[in-house]
Amino acid sequence: SVDQNVGIQAALDEVVSLVLSPDGNFVQRLLIDQVTAILDAGGRELFSGVLSSFPGSVLREALRTQRSVTENMPEPLRFALSPLLFPGDLLSSLYPLVAVTDKDTKTLDSVEQLISILGNAREPQDLNDNPAGTAGTAGAGGYKSPGISGSS
Repeated sequence: SVDQNVGIQAALDEVVSLVLSPDGNFVQRLLIDQVTAILDAGGRELFSGVLSSFPGSVLREALRTQRSVTENMPEPLRFALSPLLFPGDLLSSLYPLVAVTDKDTKTLDSVEQLISILGNAREPQDLNDNPAGTAGTAGAGGYKSPGISGSS
């Protein structure tokens, strides 16, 4: 109904103004925290995937071999070669930091579910393209918020 559509548009306008407010607020901080968690989990999953690939496993094995060889070197020789060995040591020490955790898996699963839900959801009815009281899908322009789009 028209009243429901007006209510939905008013609620969406309120959400947009809250999220895009120039003054910081709880919702903005929460969104930033969640986006950061998603990016962290996605980055770890990506890096872990690269390390699990064939070239990544070859690299891991080469670094493991390098580490075992350097651990058996006399200290002066290890010190002299340290500039050459540092990148491998650094990369080897990063592996535990980029391991995908259970929390990462849950975060990424939640994002996939949210994307699926949003992808299957109907677009809000475009109040500007449909006559009052007409049910149906959104017009060609989709949802338009008068405060955002610049066109009414």
